[in-house]
Amino acid sequence: MKKECLTLECSTLCYFDELAESCPEARNVLLKINIGQVHSMASGVHPITMEKMLPECRNLHNTEYMRSKLLASSSSLLMDHTPSEMETDERPVITA
Repeated sequence: MKKECLTLECSTLCYFDELAESCPEARNVLLKINIGQVHSMASGVHPITMEKMLPECRNLHNTEYMRSKLLASSSSLLMDHTPSEMETDERPVITA
């Protein structure tokens, strides 16, 4: 199960990166959608079940953990783009 949870985390981050890179102005919305999904998953799991999960699987249900991973992931994308590539002189602000 550990491998599956790590694979799901990696896939989530990769898809987020790909979508945010292809449409940087949608990064905030993508972040909110992903965090919303994490929150929904976490609220549907009984606390005892959560305690019994492997740490790698528990991380997928941890809103703050996933938020920090997504923000770190998207921060590296911001460094890869110049303003002309983003079609504007302003860089998006992540508010989620």
